[in-house]
Amino acid sequence: MFTILPSQDPSTIVVEVKGEATGRDALHLDEYIETQFKDEDRFNVIAYIKEMNGITQQGLLKGMKVDAKRWKQFDKFAIISHKDWITASAKVGKYLPGIQVEVFEDKEQEKAWKWMKQQ
Repeated sequence: MFTILPSQDPSTIVVEVKGEATGRDALHLDEYIETQFKDEDRFNVIAYIKEMNGITQQGLLKGMKVDAKRWKQFDKFAIISHKDWITASAKVGKYLPGIQVEVFEDKEQEKAWKWMKQQ
């Protein structure tokens, strides 16, 4: 489940991830992007991964549609998680060409925001 949280920066979407990612989550995120950034404005994402139990088939398919539709709008993507997720999350950057990806531990939230705000 994705929950959109308040952001310190108008060009950054903050998402908390808990449990299983679903198709409904992908659609909700796409609707949020549409209202905040339209179809051209670039944006960043900070994802707080609290726990992730997987992704449904609909979540995967709809998430891929959102990614394909919004790919050119993504600028930076920060993952904030506990140590167990750090290693797996670090590999994500290899599969996201054109998007800057950094991974931070839970205690490094301030560092993640500083990185996000750098040009």
